Amino acid sequence: YVQSERQAQGIYMKYAKELVEKGEAYYCFCDKERLESLKQEVAGKEIVVYDKHCLHLSKEEVEAMFRDASRKSPDMRPLCQLGLHVLDPDAIRRYRSRMILRHPEHIWQELDTPEFLYKLGAAAKAPDGSLCPTAAGLLMFGYEYEIIREFSGYFLDYQDLTVSEQDARKFNQARRIVSSSGDWSGSLYDFYFRVSRALASSAEPAPIQDALREALTNCLINADYSSSIGVSIRKTREEIRFSNPGSFRIAIENASGGGISDPRNAALCRMFNLIDVGERTGSGLPNIFRVWKEQGLPIPSITQEFSPERTILALTLQPAGQTKKTSSGTAKASKAAPAIRKALIIDYLTEHASAGARELSSLTGASVPQIQRLLSRLVQEGIVVREGGTRNRTFRLKS
Repeated sequence: YVQSERQAQGIYMKYAKELVEKGEAYYCFCDKERLESLKQEVAGKEIVVYDKHCLHLSKEEVEAMFRDASRKSPDMRPLCQLGLHVLDPDAIRRYRSRMILRHPEHIWQELDTPEFLYKLGAAAKAPDGSLCPTAAGLLMFGYEYEIIREFSGYFLDYQDLTVSEQDARKFNQARRIVSSSGDWSGSLYDFYFRVSRALASSAEPAPIQDALREALTNCLINADYSSSIGVSIRKTREEIRFSNPGSFRIAIENASGGGISDPRNAALCRMFNLIDVGERTGSGLPNIFRVWKEQGLPIPSITQEFSPERTILALTLQPAGQTKKTSSGTAKASKAAPAIRKALIIDYLTEHASAGARELSSLTGASVPQIQRLLSRLVQEGIVVREGGTRNRTFRLKS
């Protein structure tokens, strides 16, 4: 054997793994640029003096490094031991309804559910030819109790500390949304829209609300769901923090500058994109930075924690030195822009068979006459239809 042949056949790798398992060697994930920076001149020669940077990486961190280095998105992994029954059919139906609204002529709309899930990347073919969910399909549409069997650290948590318990009951505002509550599916799809509606009920200007939804999407599609920790979103009067397990995959300055996109979960990213949620071309974070600058708010900060790995995006909600005056839940919600109200109504009617003007008024914080005018426009646009007489009139999405 010559050295190149031994390397090609994996002989060196076999013995290298044995040394790692014995604790006599360790994996190094330093890139070329970092190793170049370690060069020193010794006895007139330039050599690399390694500083043992990766010596203390935990087993979990090493596994995460290998997952991130994989060319194939980890969420495309087929879960051959599971059947499609672990997915919530109601969530899939609501997803398809949203997709029809945004892409009414899409060729997938005529497919039956299993074939649709296969095309979407939510299902894959098992060795026996049957369909099984992918990791992305399970995370997006699965029941929480099925998800944690595959991803034991899976946990989604949204806390709004600006909402009192009294206002939460009086105005039906979400104070906390957790995937393990048992009163909803606990899937990423349902979590996104529940939190999105909670964010839309605030008094923030429309551009900030749009940017917050972008930050929410970014948090969910870049989370490492194989980690031992979950997703956490915490809102106070001063700021909102989006925290997801996993390290940042590209240089932070490149992410904020735009043009570079490397989502950890490409299949999840695609699923959200098909219902017009999130950006795919690397413009998500740059848009958030732009909006914060235009609104005169402090620059967003992105930080990373280790052991375990976590990425945190912190967005300040008020200018430096300014204390924001607060008001009741209805007053906050009433400032939502018409476009936000429209999105809220469509999302609500996707989740519910029908609703009346008063119910939608309570949801958006707008007056009943304002909602009636908005509903009339939605009827004219062919998005919703009226049902019943004047006294008991309800509205539903057009089939």
